[in-house]
Amino acid sequence: MASLLRHRPMIAQNNASYGRDSGFSSPTSSSTKARPEIPPRLSEKETATLHVPTNPAEVARSVATSSTSRPRSLALSDLEVTRTIGVGGWGAVYVARVKRPSSSHPVEQRNATFALKIVGKNVLRDLERNDRSSDRAHAAARKTIEKRILSSLPWNPFIAGLVDAHIDNRNIYLTMEVAQCGTLLAQINLYPGLCDKEIRFYFANIVLALEFLHTQGVVHSDVKPENLVLGADGYLMLTDFGLAQPLHGSSQWTRMGTLEFMSPEIICSEPMDTEEKRLAADWWSAAIVLFEMKNRKLPFECDDPYELMERYATEPFTWQPDVNVCEDFEDLISRMLHVEIEHRYGARDIRAGADGAFLNQDVRTHPYMNPVNWDRIAKKLAVAPRVPNSLPDMSKQRHRRPFLDPAKVPSLRVKRPAPRFEHIDLTIEEEACPRKKRRMAGELSVCLRPSERSVTALHGSVDRTDA
Repeated sequence: MASLLRHRPMIAQNNASYGRDSGFSSPTSSSTKARPEIPPRLSEKETATLHVPTNPAEVARSVATSSTSRPRSLALSDLEVTRTIGVGGWGAVYVARVKRPSSSHPVEQRNATFALKIVGKNVLRDLERNDRSSDRAHAAARKTIEKRILSSLPWNPFIAGLVDAHIDNRNIYLTMEVAQCGTLLAQINLYPGLCDKEIRFYFANIVLALEFLHTQGVVHSDVKPENLVLGADGYLMLTDFGLAQPLHGSSQWTRMGTLEFMSPEIICSEPMDTEEKRLAADWWSAAIVLFEMKNRKLPFECDDPYELMERYATEPFTWQPDVNVCEDFEDLISRMLHVEIEHRYGARDIRAGADGAFLNQDVRTHPYMNPVNWDRIAKKLAVAPRVPNSLPDMSKQRHRRPFLDPAKVPSLRVKRPAPRFEHIDLTIEEEACPRKKRRMAGELSVCLRPSERSVTALHGSVDRTDA
């Protein structure tokens, strides 16, 4: 499956020629759209002398040398793995390099790099085997949810898009856009105390990503700094859609996510039968990320879901005396982390505009976000507050057991890591992540129905006595 993402430069060039998406206002009337010039009709004499290739070999050469032709589809044999980005409970993410010779196509270059997410089939078989529900169709659907969701989404600059997908007798492969500069968590850890300008910029990236996903009918379900990656332009992209779920419809909603980022409705096992509650799940997580960017700690930090449930029910969010933040920031966090959903910012998305897109007006118009130029950031015309001076060398190996030679991708053996082994950041020298208990989706219980999942499943552990 070849994705349209690989045609992005060509599409952008075509859009520019049609006067669309330039990011600048036209000096003429905005209601008048620029139309492409119609080429003059060829005369009969010119038509008679026009050469049209008919030989198959000649046609193939003509297509190969055409700058507007589709690039060749990537095959697993065209890729080689050079570096480990991260590992998790289901598989691993590597840097994959295209090793085939370059062609004349503008987006097909040798040594182009992608992020290659590999999930072993044995892991998926274990998930389905340990499913205690009778709905095997639901368990099977969860295996390919990330590929199906990403392939259905149009390209967006704030989403790490899918380039291609493959399968062999051992693994499932997702070739995705790579972000070379690590995660938002690394920025929080390496640069103590982000300033308000940087926080507003990064949070605006998150808001635009979630608005796009919700407009497309997708809930991410696992928004956290580890899943927000930084590109070479300094903008964030949301990645890891392994826990994504539908916004609309009556499809069953699996309670998944990271414990400290879960909304009260999910923790307290309320029926997730309304769009309001499903939207609130992502916006609650976004508010936790916003709080962490400012304070470098979590507002609700505990390892026991019962304790967290009790705190949600009995203790409203309050600020500690030692926390020094401005009044506008404090007000925005307090409104986004309101326990009662009817009063919570983010649970009141409205459709606005002619295209019917979801816009979180509560957050956009809050005084703390007033300095943000939403249009310029959405079009990536604003300069990011932190643009990396140099990109990391993506060809170097970074792993406890590095690749001695670039590994061939087909049937690559991926050792299944421990369920709580966390993301390895490209910019951190130490491999171990300081927060190993963040991923609480049931990596072992993802296929269970909400009614059949115990709270202990939130810890990533499932009773296997009946397996």
